[in-house]
Amino acid sequence: MPDLTDVDFDGMSVRLDGQVLRLVLNRPDRRNALSSESTRAVATLLTDLGREDTVRAIAITADGEHFCSGMNLRRERPTAGERPRPTSAHRSIDSGPHRLIGALARIEVPVVAAVRGHAAGLGCSLALVADFCVTSDTAVFSTPFTQRGFTPDSGSTWLLPRLIGPARAREMLLLGRKIGAEKAAAWGLVGQVVPDPELDEAAEALVRELAEGATTSLGLTKWLLEVNASATFDDALRTESLAEDIATRSLDFREGITAFTERRRPNYRGN
Repeated sequence: MPDLTDVDFDGMSVRLDGQVLRLVLNRPDRRNALSSESTRAVATLLTDLGREDTVRAIAITADGEHFCSGMNLRRERPTAGERPRPTSAHRSIDSGPHRLIGALARIEVPVVAAVRGHAAGLGCSLALVADFCVTSDTAVFSTPFTQRGFTPDSGSTWLLPRLIGPARAREMLLLGRKIGAEKAAAWGLVGQVVPDPELDEAAEALVRELAEGATTSLGLTKWLLEVNASATFDDALRTESLAEDIATRSLDFREGITAFTERRRPNYRGN
């Protein structure tokens, strides 16, 4: 496992804090815009960590007044001269931001995002792919792709219809409507809105609760939600029984049952 005392990936820092992996967007002067290189590097790291038992929760936070304005378009724009080879944009997106969003969706530990200010484009998907999005009352979500002359990416055409339905997804994706925190909560886009001064504390409490949970059952439940979203009912029942078979072989299951019979709070170890 790499040393994760404090690693910086060009706009994102990664730090292992006990059993919590902290991913911090740290370029506030650019509204925490991200590069293909940084998203690619963090995606690779998350893929590797998915094979480890150390991490039990992931926290995504941001420095400054805004969560993330998306990709750093000034940096990603091709320079004058030879035109890039066809499919170069496709390959760059798939190897960077799409790998990052996919890694966060598939990693079998819970992910919490704390969002204040603007979460636009990739930043919006980064917030919404998290299992929990704790939101400041200053938050604004947007997907302004068509307003800039290109098409949605970062999983937004998959995430938004499932979270808020196709009609509202069209408002955000085709019209570029900005959605404030209260409307985002009313639409079901996010689960929790708190006053801005309380954001960090509220997100941290949730991260700690998840990090102290039964990691195997949490990870399997996350997996079930993903695979059963497109499964038949009979297939969903079968995958549930298979996942439960695995979970009941864990030490945390034994601890959970023992704590229940002894009427005490369980002390889960994540295995």
